Amino acid sequence: MGSGTGSLVTIARGKRDYVHSIDMINAAPINPDDFTFRFRFHALATRPGRWVEHTAVETGNPTKAELRIAGPHAERCYDFICPDENAPLERGAEFGFHCDPGQFQIGDDIMTGPLRAEYPFWLQLTEIVRVGGVKLFSNRKWLTFSISGTPQSMQAVPEGAALRLEMVSRRARLNVIGYETNYGASGQIMTTPAPSL
Repeated sequence: MGSGTGSLVTIARGKRDYVHSIDMINAAPINPDDFTFRFRFHALATRPGRWVEHTAVETGNPTKAELRIAGPHAERCYDFICPDENAPLERGAEFGFHCDPGQFQIGDDIMTGPLRAEYPFWLQLTEIVRVGGVKLFSNRKWLTFSISGTPQSMQAVPEGAALRLEMVSRRARLNVIGYETNYGASGQIMTTPAPSL
């Protein structure tokens, strides 16, 4: 991305009035030869947004999420910003994947099961963690504020893929879940309890 700016993400899924984190992740400038990456989410993007190199962010334009990438030559940093606070989001269809809990084994803070080749990895991981959250989390409502991983998680899911989730750390204000697959995608998800209404 020579200009340092990614494609504009304009869709709000289903009944949401903000950009889904999956659409943010799918638009991220992660290359196949990168080593690792980490997303950190700060605020909901209620307007169309894009990934911009950190050095190109103008003062006063609040960052909705950050992305750090460790590549073969250097570390790269990006911010997800909404350049036009008056632009509306387009209404898009909800994602069609639904996790079948019966296909997963859950016990002792570990959850294992198959992945489906016809759906993107991040879509499946998000739904599987949501469904398995009843068993993996001490609270049922939580917010993801950080995700790390490897470039394999940005690629198509191969046939015969399997996922393993493990609760790495459980604290009052922070849960850390490790994930790994049998084809090289691995990383961590950090969550915090959702604010009480």
